[in-house]
Amino acid sequence: MNDEIAAGSGWVLNSAEDINNNGQITGTGMINGRQHAFLLTPISGVLAVSPLVVNQSPSGSFIFTNPQTNLWYDPPPVDGFDYSLDNGTFNSVTTDSESPYTVELIISGIEVATLRPGETYHFDPGVSTFRLIGIDPLLDAGATDISTAFPVLLDFTPGANNLAANSVIVSDSVPEPASLALLGSSLLGFGRW
Repeated sequence: MNDEIAAGSGWVLNSAEDINNNGQITGTGMINGRQHAFLLTPISGVLAVSPLVVNQSPSGSFIFTNPQTNLWYDPPPVDGFDYSLDNGTFNSVTTDSESPYTVELIISGIEVATLRPGETYHFDPGVSTFRLIGIDPLLDAGATDISTAFPVLLDFTPGANNLAANSVIVSDSVPEPASLALLGSSLLGFGRW
């Protein structure tokens, strides 16, 4: 743990006692020659339990400006996302090991992989866009902490201006109510002949 705190902080962490669902760690350590309790709070994006999130967008497009590589990103819940980078390429995508989802990875309209929880896909060569589908937005909406509904770890070339996650809505083919009414009246008409 001592490698994970700011250099020159003066702390020497001795023991970790507990960790909560937000990734915060409590424990004891030494500072200025005296033992004290500590609370470590992860920086957003470093852990899957504290991903970088954006507010809900009416357009369904979520933009992370000046994104940093090797961080966890999590837009609000939908069926899937089209991820894209301005001025960069993705090297890999990793799903959260605690995720309930098995998702399909699609590049240029072709399914190239099925990712189970905790799996990483390495793009070779890198790509500037890809799609993940198979998220259950109703399950996400019921999550107690919506910010960790479907985080993904993204590795990409440095220097990208924007990382976009555009909502993908996958609709099942369900007949419209008017079509059902027309079908029902047609069937009733056949019964009269």
